[in-house]
Amino acid sequence: RRLPTRLTVSACDTILLIFHGIGVSNDYVENGCLSYINIFISTLEEMNEWYRDHRNLYSSAVLHILSILNNIKMIPKNDETRYHNADAFFAKNLVIYAPKLVEIKSKKKIQQICDDLLLPIKRSQENDEDISGEVVLLNLTSIAIELGKLSESKLKSYFETDTSLMGITFNLLTSNDEYICTISLYILQTCFSFQNAESTDPLSDALLLMLDQKGDITSKAILSFYAQFIVNEYPKTILLNRILQYINVGLENSSIEKRETSINILSDVIRLSNKEKLEGLSSRISRELILRISDEELFLRTHAAKLFSRLDITVIIPSILQKIYSRDVKTRSAADVALLETLTQHTQPILVILKILECLQKRAERRFDSPSDFQNIDDDDNILNNENIERVIRIIVKWMSNLKMDSKFWNDFIPEFITIMLSSPDDQVLVKSCSQFSAYFSQHSGILFPILLPQIKESIEHLDNLEKDDSFLYKALSPLLILRTLGDKCFIYNAKQSDIYFSDISEQIFVHMIHPNQSPPVRKLASELYSRFPIDITIHRAMDIFNNFIETGVIAVLENDSVFKSILLYMCNAVIRWKQKIDPYFPTIFTIIKKLLDVPLTSEEQNMLNIQRGCIDFLALCLNSSLSYYDNIQTSRIVEVNDTEDYLDTGIISLYQIIEDNLNPVNNVSAQLRICFGNILIKSATILGECSDLVVLCDLYFHKLATFSSKSSEMYMKSVYLKAIFTIIYHMDENAITKFASDAFSLAIESCSNQSEKVRMVGLQLLGALMGKAPNTFNDVNTMLMCKNTLSSISNLDQSIECQNLAEKLQSLIGI
Repeated sequence: RRLPTRLTVSACDTILLIFHGIGVSNDYVENGCLSYINIFISTLEEMNEWYRDHRNLYSSAVLHILSILNNIKMIPKNDETRYHNADAFFAKNLVIYAPKLVEIKSKKKIQQICDDLLLPIKRSQENDEDISGEVVLLNLTSIAIELGKLSESKLKSYFETDTSLMGITFNLLTSNDEYICTISLYILQTCFSFQNAESTDPLSDALLLMLDQKGDITSKAILSFYAQFIVNEYPKTILLNRILQYINVGLENSSIEKRETSINILSDVIRLSNKEKLEGLSSRISRELILRISDEELFLRTHAAKLFSRLDITVIIPSILQKIYSRDVKTRSAADVALLETLTQHTQPILVILKILECLQKRAERRFDSPSDFQNIDDDDNILNNENIERVIRIIVKWMSNLKMDSKFWNDFIPEFITIMLSSPDDQVLVKSCSQFSAYFSQHSGILFPILLPQIKESIEHLDNLEKDDSFLYKALSPLLILRTLGDKCFIYNAKQSDIYFSDISEQIFVHMIHPNQSPPVRKLASELYSRFPIDITIHRAMDIFNNFIETGVIAVLENDSVFKSILLYMCNAVIRWKQKIDPYFPTIFTIIKKLLDVPLTSEEQNMLNIQRGCIDFLALCLNSSLSYYDNIQTSRIVEVNDTEDYLDTGIISLYQIIEDNLNPVNNVSAQLRICFGNILIKSATILGECSDLVVLCDLYFHKLATFSSKSSEMYMKSVYLKAIFTIIYHMDENAITKFASDAFSLAIESCSNQSEKVRMVGLQLLGALMGKAPNTFNDVNTMLMCKNTLSSISNLDQSIECQNLAEKLQSLIGI
């Protein structure tokens, strides 16, 4: 059935002759002929499989016979009409049809048979005599069978001598019987295919008029005829242009039926055309379909949209995209459907996607293939912007969402897309596309990693030349940027992934991090990506670097500051992603970080300042990740700093106590370290924002910081403690601040009368934070009076202009 040949058709001929014999003997019912109706149907279907591609006219007759048999088959077995209809077919029609289906006669004999079959129809038309539709259909089907098996040369010879068949079949188009109209048109199509288009002008014009005058059956048949003849006359397009011109005259004001006619004809043309003809007709057809994309009727817009999938994508994709950028909502919606249908129905969706991306790139760069392209760009509607790019890409993603785990598509598409992406890593269309496709790429890391690994390795080999040639920056960034778009699941090892690729790609990314010639953008991106792999397979490489720094000291860190900062950035990202999993490595990391934080700074040591800031960020992130353990903690433990090693082995949970010990003014800690640990709290509060963990941080440190501030004799350190309190209060949620508000107010008022300008400034800031976050604090008369007196004194008498200005602003807030 899938590949019918002349041999299988000959076998079918033999089966039909057997049925013919049964029909002639009139014992079809007694011998069970009706019970073999399925065999008869399958036999005709087998024949039609072959003949429909080689003899359209013969196929039309077979389809009519099949329709009769299928109607009989659908009648229930206990219904008497089943046997009556079977009798009408097997005893009468089959006796006529079967010999014709299998015999090929001479042209002269066929002409005589056709003349005999046409005679009763001709008489009825000339003399207005009655003739049953059954007889007309029987004779037409027989003619179609007789002519249908002839070769092209014999058919051409027959129609050159025939003078009556065309006229008679044309008149039959007025019939209300669908099969009579259909077979008549197949006969007319066959006749016209051997004549030039000019000679058929009168008849084609008459058929056009019939479109507006006749019923659905006739119009449908005429449309089918036109479609077939348009295909037959290719590469000429005389009839195609004529009918489209006829339809499009006054199209804006025409009826829905007329607009629908153009869609139906084009639908049949697309259906009947082979690949070569369709490519040739695509340009003309797409122009007509684009008109219907903007049609006011939804069903016409949708019908037109679905036809695009069969056309040449080099022609239709630019046209559809032009409509997608329209400001008209209906036009955009229909164009969306057209693009989605093209992706869904096209046999090579990858080519469609690549063509879409190519068109988006051209418009983004304002590149055009020909001067005519400029005419297709509307400055108001079609200038490509980010919204338009994302709209089109979302349509592709919507289509991809229906693919699920279609491994064949992804096996073919991912290498194709990645190759293009790597060749143009800075292209905005490709970058946005990669980001949108990443959810699906993440599910196929087994395809993606083997493609990216050689690219990452190659870019490392060229690092020695990086400073001489900036093109290597893009070469190094491109595969890393692709990896960055992937979901977290892609970086978690599972048994389906290759050990080699998974391990190697993380190792190569680490090389990017620590290579001395690496550029800062690549180093930063590599650090971020490296942290996404499971910490148990990445941390050991970073710890080797840290251990080396511990052995060689602070000078080695300064000499390799870019390497150290990249490792530190990895550590920060790892804490955010993996939290307490970093515990076993924390003591070693803290050892080198503490040494770095204790290095005194001068104004020229910007490098060390940046390193210390990175260390503070890391410890702040560690502290935040451990806060969930301290919800119910109650401790007032104060120990000597020398005892730190006793509890450091507990991991980042120990950081709470380490910070407290280093901030406590009674402990022997350098001012440099104390300032750094104060900044850790400030950074921690800033990172946390208004999240619930900030309340835990406040519970842990508020009263301790207040105590340390009162005990400290160093004004600068006093300001550091107060700054930490202010930062915590400033970021805290209004509902959570209530239980700290009263103590914070007292601390602020006390600080505002301090001799140090820095302390007074922080006191004013804390007072301002309370006004904004806890206004109810000032409802008490005594509290308000104390606040007014303090602010009035500073605004009038303070030696610091900055303090005076801030006090005046705060006065205005409370209505002084």
